[in-house]
Amino acid sequence: MIKSSMIRLLRDKKIIQSTNFFTLSRKHHPAAFTRTRKLPQPMVILSIISRKGLTLKMEIRNFMKQINGNTISKVGYLKQRLKLNPEALKELNRFHVRNFYQEEQLKKFKGYLVYAVDGSSINLPTTKETLTYFGNVCNIVPVRDGRKYKRTTNLTSKYSNTHKRSY
Repeated sequence: MIKSSMIRLLRDKKIIQSTNFFTLSRKHHPAAFTRTRKLPQPMVILSIISRKGLTLKMEIRNFMKQINGNTISKVGYLKQRLKLNPEALKELNRFHVRNFYQEEQLKKFKGYLVYAVDGSSINLPTTKETLTYFGNVCNIVPVRDGRKYKRTTNLTSKYSNTHKRSY
């Protein structure tokens, strides 16, 4: 019998490889992800959701070693990631959560789902678009105008002790 978490992952993989998701993930770049590259759109998505908290260079190296053994530079990875529409990741999250709550074998404690939650901050690409959307945090490292800005957002993960798995 296949575990329900594996079934959800297979469904996630199916939506990531769908034509509708591909179109949504292309952002405002109609030519994005049309050429054959070392890191096509589904692999960029999978690399983002499979991060383990290492440095970006280590994450890229480990991911590429698992997938096909190729190498890709950090700059090349970031260029590919920059082409993604953030709405695609939000849609993937909504899809995954809907599938999770449709499961009938959810274990509850006194009628509630019990989770442990942990959070972290993520540095985003430095572009006008991310500055406008997310705002900025002033860093103390001086640069040309006396300030260095970085864009950050929060990442949250949760763990279910009753189900012995992370989400």
